[in-house]
Amino acid sequence: MMLFALYNDVVVSQFDPLTQCDSLVTLPFASHVKSRVSATAPACRTVVAARLRDPALEYRAFRALQIAHFTTPARLEDRDDLRAALDRFGLPGEDIVGAIDSDEVVAGYEADRGLARTAAGTPPEVQHRTANTDGAVRFTAPSLVLSNNGTRMIAGGFQPLEAYDTLLAHLAPDLPRRGAPATVAELLAAFPEGLFTVEAAHILRAHHLDVPDVPATEARLIEAMGQGEATRVDVGDSALWTTP
Repeated sequence: MMLFALYNDVVVSQFDPLTQCDSLVTLPFASHVKSRVSATAPACRTVVAARLRDPALEYRAFRALQIAHFTTPARLEDRDDLRAALDRFGLPGEDIVGAIDSDEVVAGYEADRGLARTAAGTPPEVQHRTANTDGAVRFTAPSLVLSNNGTRMIAGGFQPLEAYDTLLAHLAPDLPRRGAPATVAELLAAFPEGLFTVEAAHILRAHHLDVPDVPATEARLIEAMGQGEATRVDVGDSALWTTP
């Protein structure tokens, strides 16, 4: 798993950059000065260790490390920082980080690393959404490889949400589609790992081509917090919202 930023999600339909700049929203960020550029292999192995401990922990661990990387002075190669990042969100940091040098975790990491370097000849390479820094063409984040019943489709690098929607419609047209949640409580119940304000704004849109209204969404989340339906954790210049 490659630890990169989740890039801006921009609604391109009916987009006017002069009047709709508020739609250029990002996930939380903070301008902390880090002591030096950090290697990412220890963090990648931390995600693998979480997956091997319990597959349900993989995404939670990745998200915790992503938050630490982009909103704190933490370095992804510092084991104390890795433990602290996991502990902050209720994950067993000591046990997970303590396992990253095990043969099983290293093998899993090398398998993931090799898989990421199988992008040669794929549609993302045609779109120039790949990179080659060590002799092998690799997918760039946040690439998604989707498959169903032997059919495989790839969304390489950054894509607007509509690209993923199109791939899913082709791969699994029978998947049920849900409208926007009616309440914040319904929204947060569907995402126990929590949502950033901008993510909530996307999900609460009445129509998927509407421009996300982040200030209005934050107001709804604050109101829900006042009613005991949401909990806020400050993250960089934004917040993570969860059920109480």
